[in-house]
Amino acid sequence: MRLDYNTLLVVALWLLFFSNFIVLLKPGEGLLFLGRQGASVYVPSWRAAFGGRLLVWFNPLRSLTPVTRLQVFGAQDAGTLGQLAEGEARIATLLDRLGPLALGAAISIAWFLPAALLRHWGPGYLLGSLLLAYGLHLAVLLLGWRQHKREPLPAGSGAIGLEALCCLPYAAQLPRRISFLALPSISLAELLASDRAIVAADLAPLRERIADYRAVVDEPQQAVLLDTLTALIDQRIAKETAA
Repeated sequence: MRLDYNTLLVVALWLLFFSNFIVLLKPGEGLLFLGRQGASVYVPSWRAAFGGRLLVWFNPLRSLTPVTRLQVFGAQDAGTLGQLAEGEARIATLLDRLGPLALGAAISIAWFLPAALLRHWGPGYLLGSLLLAYGLHLAVLLLGWRQHKREPLPAGSGAIGLEALCCLPYAAQLPRRISFLALPSISLAELLASDRAIVAADLAPLRERIADYRAVVDEPQQAVLLDTLTALIDQRIAKETAA
């Protein structure tokens, strides 16, 4: 492949697109994906910390799923689950409409436009890719504005939409960023102690992550909390095995 300006532009667009699926977390944080088949829990290993942050790359197929932060060492708060359920219902309806359009805008600018550039399809294809991408994202902004008139969106949602308008590959991260604004972070202990369904395949990896943290913590209070989390996970695994 010849390294001309078109190739460099395509590489830049791809890097911007794939950066949508990177999340920076603090050690002790994880992600809670709120899918229709149950909550999916992901806690990265503390060994992945780089510069005081955990760099997590998640599956692009989850980009349309509401997601919030999970706190391994967070204290239980009985009201958080109620706030999460209320916020989840609103954000899921919003993302069902806006999410596919935002992802389509990002794909159009990061894949259809590069195809036209690399294949030298001519100005008509280039203009068509740009019009498709901007048309999809303008539809996102219009639907978001109409939704805001009916029910206020989380503060900062408009700024995120305008930011993506200036750099369309970032449109793919709209669902995640709006989810972070709309949904409260929740403690892992609160989640495990609740009746909320958790994807069974996530329980064993979660137990391994808690064991990793248990091997390095020094504070007695944190050690007790991690032992409690392990017991709660074991109860969940036992239930799944019995079922």
